[in-house]
Amino acid sequence: MKTATIRDIRHDFGRILSWVEEGQQVEITKRRRIVARMVPVRPKAQKKEWPDFMGRLKKAFPAGVKGKPVSEIVHEGRGEY
Repeated sequence: MKTATIRDIRHDFGRILSWVEEGQQVEITKRRRIVARMVPVRPKAQKKEWPDFMGRLKKAFPAGVKGKPVSEIVHEGRGEY
């Protein structure tokens, strides 16, 4: 974490702002006491959209899915032990 004084902020704000833009946190001091902290803003989380499952299913099986129910297929796959 970097430190800057009030004087640094007044006279060389561009340099300090570049630190924040790079992802650094900057503590601002006045008379050797920390009075503020500049932190980079987190990017807003974008809304996640679900994939189009039905569209994918129709693309993979254009004629549709017909036949045995899944439970029956699973039961056949297990066999008898």
